[in-house]
Amino acid sequence: MQDQELSLAVTAYIHRACWRSDIASTVCAAGNVHAGHCDVWTQKDGTLQLNFVDPMGNASNPNPSAEQELGKTLQRLVKGLNKKHRASEWAACLHWPNGGAPVPEATQNVAAWLDDSLLVVRHGSDSPAYSYTVRLDRPRLVGIPQVTALPLVGFAAVCTVLSEHADGAKCRWLSGGQDVTNNLVHTPTPQELGNQLDVYCTPWRKSGIVGETVRVTCDLPVHEVAIGALQPLRQRLSLTSEPVVQPCLRVVSYNVLWGRPNSDIQKDVVKRLRQENRQADAACVREMD
Repeated sequence: MQDQELSLAVTAYIHRACWRSDIASTVCAAGNVHAGHCDVWTQKDGTLQLNFVDPMGNASNPNPSAEQELGKTLQRLVKGLNKKHRASEWAACLHWPNGGAPVPEATQNVAAWLDDSLLVVRHGSDSPAYSYTVRLDRPRLVGIPQVTALPLVGFAAVCTVLSEHADGAKCRWLSGGQDVTNNLVHTPTPQELGNQLDVYCTPWRKSGIVGETVRVTCDLPVHEVAIGALQPLRQRLSLTSEPVVQPCLRVVSYNVLWGRPNSDIQKDVVKRLRQENRQADAACVREMD
């Protein structure tokens, strides 16, 4: 009876830990728990950034030196667990990929943490082991993407996004909950007036690996510029339809949203000069935030 109660208590503990960490854990027949992933990124400053949820459901983000011995890094991983529970005896080890042997603790971090390695954290010798599959240098976004705060009908809204360990980032625009554009730029139509614009940004690599998707939302719904507000500008631009006589020179300037690729800006300016028949000798472009 006591053995049965102990088994139920262990199972309940596992379920609580899995629930608190908000991950889809799998309890194996042997009593081990696959607790998710441990993301590892190599940093430009010569360190590694680790990111995983420990067995107690708390975020763990150590930042050891790439040249530090693995053993010291693993000691730091379990130090926090043992500190929270003084009577606990947590231990950790790292296994080579594909079910390999434990990595020697004298190995430097830069050589130890490989893609598909297995981080194993255990409480005592008879308790379930919590295993984490290592994902090395997964694509990720740098900071929160910036998006146009006030989208306007007929004007380009831009999402500025930075990524690392990636070949780029894909942006999916939703207007009123409906997909409208898969690009860094979206120009709202009159039918979108009053809609909320959401952008889902996902870093990716050509190999097919993608990182976590981040959603950002424009601060305000889609608005429209009053027709009368643009009338003075249209009247002034109508004066440029005829070419100037030498030695005069005509310069036309455009304000464009900051953050767009230069190649896109150049194409748009040339296209507008032709469509609007500006008869310009030179075009200046000023980026606006």
